Amino acid sequence: MTDSSAADVRDQGPLLLLSQSFAAWLAASNVCLALTTYQAGRLFFIGRKDDGGIRAHERIIEQC
Repeated sequence: MTDSSAADVRDQGPLLLLSQSFAAWLAASNVCLALTTYQAGRLFFIGRKDDGGIRAHERIIEQC
């Protein structure tokens, strides 16, 4: 990875890596998740889209 492509990845925010069965688990459990990085001040909401895919939303807040 070049320095410019590494910078592009950083500018996009955190990278979310999920198992292949994660969307199916969310559907079967009928849940969504909220989690925090605590010290970095990031709050994430992870759920399913109508088409069965994954949707993640991030908020940056002072204190989680």
